[in-house]
Amino acid sequence: MGRLTLFTLLLWLVWTAGLSAQAPQGAPDQPSARRGRFLYQQNCAPCHGDLGKGDGPVASQTDFKPTDFTEPTWWPDKTPQGLFQITKEGRLARQMPPWKDRLTDAEIWDVVFYVWSLHTTAEEYRAGEEKYVSLCAGCHGRTGKGSAGVPDLSDLAATAGRSQRDWEEVLITGVGGHPTYADLPERDRMAVLEFVRAFSYRSPFAPTPSGKGIISGVVTNGTPGGNGVANLTVTLHIFEGELESETRTTSTDEQGRYRFEGLSTDPDLAYAATVDYKGVPYGSDLIPFPEGSTELSLPIQVYETTEDGSGVRIARAHLIMDFEPGNLLIGELYFLSNAKDRTFVGTEGASGRALVLRFTLPQGATDLDINGEPLGSRFVATANGFADTLPLPPGENVRQILFRYSLPYTAPRLRLLRELNYDAANVNVLVADRGVAVTSPQLTPAGTRGTQGQTYLNFVGSNLRAGQALELNFSGLPMAGRSPARALTNSPLSLAVGLGLGALMMGGLLAYALVLRRPPPQTRTPASPPARATLHAQRQRLLTAIARLDDDFEAGKVTEATYRQERTALKAQLLEVARRMQDEENT
Repeated sequence: MGRLTLFTLLLWLVWTAGLSAQAPQGAPDQPSARRGRFLYQQNCAPCHGDLGKGDGPVASQTDFKPTDFTEPTWWPDKTPQGLFQITKEGRLARQMPPWKDRLTDAEIWDVVFYVWSLHTTAEEYRAGEEKYVSLCAGCHGRTGKGSAGVPDLSDLAATAGRSQRDWEEVLITGVGGHPTYADLPERDRMAVLEFVRAFSYRSPFAPTPSGKGIISGVVTNGTPGGNGVANLTVTLHIFEGELESETRTTSTDEQGRYRFEGLSTDPDLAYAATVDYKGVPYGSDLIPFPEGSTELSLPIQVYETTEDGSGVRIARAHLIMDFEPGNLLIGELYFLSNAKDRTFVGTEGASGRALVLRFTLPQGATDLDINGEPLGSRFVATANGFADTLPLPPGENVRQILFRYSLPYTAPRLRLLRELNYDAANVNVLVADRGVAVTSPQLTPAGTRGTQGQTYLNFVGSNLRAGQALELNFSGLPMAGRSPARALTNSPLSLAVGLGLGALMMGGLLAYALVLRRPPPQTRTPASPPARATLHAQRQRLLTAIARLDDDFEAGKVTEATYRQERTALKAQLLEVARRMQDEENT
């Protein structure tokens, strides 16, 4: 591929599109698909779906089916600049709203390139890289920057107005004397062009950049007299935005120390270290390198295990209740602590799995949702409720469990008994004020609380003992239009971690109460264990909750004690999801 030929190719590229003269509006130095994923999930997924297939929960309510971004045939004539304009200004004729008032130009570019990445795969990216190295790198360079007289393929200003079809035409026809690759299979042509496109943005399939950063830490055993922590495998998880881009592993030395080198200190990257000790996952905080620093410490504490659950306590219990005619709608949120110095791993249940935290349900309860997860994976059914199988490490507020269900009734009076399996230091019950009288022998009325036009009766109590039944008596229940009984199965729980625990503690708990009044679910079949896509979605919600909690703490909306406790609980769940994703890969 001669220098003159490449120069004529550059002239041809300029000739085929008029957008090259201007730098893309508001574009960052290099847009990032990984950053864009977080913004996409927040703003675009309701219509376009979590995976971009056009099947989001709101899609059925629109007159036009949202675009399926995973369909390769949709993309050849699209340009990044065109997608930017549509996203920014909207396309109201097809019910696409403008996002210029919600997102900055730089954020829109990140979203555009995340969406762009949805129609290709890591395998296609690698195949395109291989072809590029063999056919093009000799002139364009390994990074696509070229040289004098050779187009810079990493320059977004020079590429944003070009479509894949524009570039493919060059390869097929050999415009301006360019070598002809008409005999190259179409799949290979498109793969190499997608790889070329990725020079102008940070692809989710590209290797994580290297640098001079060093991460070190020490694994310690928090159980007095516990075993040593030498020769443990430590996994470093590297995240860009909310997307894990890479993992690396090393081993601890005799003192439990570990070290990773050659890491990027880019502020868009965050790191967390995890270790599996006696079948239980433990991990560090998820944090970036401090500004201006090339060193980061990520300590990890592990514990010995025990089947003794006497240290389990409910630090706070929140129950939120509303009404449909013939149904009491109940949401329950528990913050749990472990006062011992060992991780509680539970005891074997009838299913053959170790049951760690057990929760009862009222007889006749239906439509159960637990943390947005189906029964059969982390949570399993028991004779009178369900159990969490995730081990509980020592500490205050190290676990939160959020679930909801319906309780049908056939009379205007109801006596509800909620058995608590653990001592509860503080109990709060919110009941929608809809003219229903509510009393409790253990709880004290504490006025009302309100949100979005709805008032809730507020009841508080403290120091309830394990095995004690929390009693609530209702009279004047709405009876019209009695709802039929429904099977005890799972339905999606969109709010779970999405609200963020910081929001829950700062009044978002009432926002949770609003979603209890959902339309009656359709007939459903029992859920199967989550696939990898579901685990990805769960990890996304957890990372989002951690990010929101971090923002709330930095803004002074939560105390440091609350921040540390809730972050620890979220991190424990994130570790469990990571472990299950690894299990999924191994199988």
